Amino acid sequence: MPGDRRPRQSKARASPLKGSTGRGKKAAANKQPVEDRKPAPTEEEKAAYRSEIERRFTELGWTEQSMNFPVWSSLKSEWLGMLEPNELADLNDDKVWTNIKERVEYLRNRIKGEREKQKELRFDRLYRLLSALRKSNPPLVSFKLRRLGKPPCTEYPCPPLDYTELRKITHEVAFPGVGGVHKWPVIKSLLDADTTADELEQAFNARRGEIDAMVTEWRDKLHTRLLGFLPKLEGEILRPTLVADGSDPFKHLSDDIKRLLRADSLFTFYDWNDSPYIMNSPRHRPYTYQDILRISAGDVHRLSDLRTQVQLPMDRIGPYPAAQEMARELMKSIARPGASYLELGSEIEGECDWEGASSYEGEWICGRCIDTEPKTWQGIVEHYVDERRKYSSNRAELAKRKLTYHDVHGPASLPNRPLIKFYSAQVALEIMSIKKSERDSYQCQLCSKWPITHSVRGPEKLMFKHLLEVHEVRKPKFMTHYGVPDSYSDFLY
Repeated sequence: MPGDRRPRQSKARASPLKGSTGRGKKAAANKQPVEDRKPAPTEEEKAAYRSEIERRFTELGWTEQSMNFPVWSSLKSEWLGMLEPNELADLNDDKVWTNIKERVEYLRNRIKGEREKQKELRFDRLYRLLSALRKSNPPLVSFKLRRLGKPPCTEYPCPPLDYTELRKITHEVAFPGVGGVHKWPVIKSLLDADTTADELEQAFNARRGEIDAMVTEWRDKLHTRLLGFLPKLEGEILRPTLVADGSDPFKHLSDDIKRLLRADSLFTFYDWNDSPYIMNSPRHRPYTYQDILRISAGDVHRLSDLRTQVQLPMDRIGPYPAAQEMARELMKSIARPGASYLELGSEIEGECDWEGASSYEGEWICGRCIDTEPKTWQGIVEHYVDERRKYSSNRAELAKRKLTYHDVHGPASLPNRPLIKFYSAQVALEIMSIKKSERDSYQCQLCSKWPITHSVRGPEKLMFKHLLEVHEVRKPKFMTHYGVPDSYSDFLY
């Protein structure tokens, strides 16, 4: 019945003082922070805030550069956000200022790493740009060489996989590597600029004329330095004899370049801190003009190599009169007094089809001693210079101690034998037949001791030959005159 019905209760209205208990309460809660939020700082306030931070860091010893973040950096926006925040903190609060200093130090460490990485990318790009320029130059000379004879075709050593009867010879034009140019003002500015690798390439291309002029100047300076270490020549400088078609591929070259290409134009190339008292010391190696160009171009591969560079490549070049004189003697002995090193096997050729090892390491072996390892032209010259130097330096002490040691590498010794022999198939077979019949290698006990201190090794048959010709030992005794090589002898030179 209507009278029994309970009267309908109306919903309570929210009081402006109490607020609502439902959705209205949440809405009021959202409105409260808006009413308490501080107004956004003006541009003047932001500028003053930033200026105060920079002033404080300057007092701490920071420079403007250390607080400068480059455009390319991903940290620039984070840096600017800290200097000009939407809400300005109280810089007089010690906690606030400590927090800012820690954040800045963190950003500085990160930007330092980014800058190092960016400089490495700039260096890599510069390295590739210079390499591309070097490869774009036409060769200084190119021709086909007629070999002195067939290389060994035995089971080992094998000829190069790409062996042909006529060998193609090329010689590059002198061009500097990064290691020789990184101190040039134009190159240094490109490397040190706080830019990306793409921006470096754009700047490099824009300054190509300036760079090309400096390369020409560098080339002239290099040639002047090298020629200053060579004797003056008169008459015909180069007389090629092994060019395939009998032509003269050097006739278009200047006399200065021809002098540099001669087989007796050899130099030293080492750092001042390279010791002469170690095995295979760079101080004892003769280098050709081509060797110097290639080593200089590839001397520096990474940015870290510049930090360890002791001398610029050009400053490492020096004269080598002993090697030049020895080379002339060897050139006459093979009836090629006017040959170029390009004709006489100045490079290791080819790789074998196992383990990537070189299978044809040179075209010459010594005709006087039991060293049967094939050598390049520079290697055989070094062998003779080294052997004669050892004999000359020990001669007085050997005479004092009455020790027999004949200089088999001297011009007057063993006149019936050539100084050097071409490493032909026949010579290789003779050597291999000895090595196959005698697996064991022995060491000369007399040479390994002071004052000679020289490691001489070989099969027993060759060792007996050495003992007879060098020491006049006709009845060798094991462990008295020869023995098993010891580990110490590996360090003898």
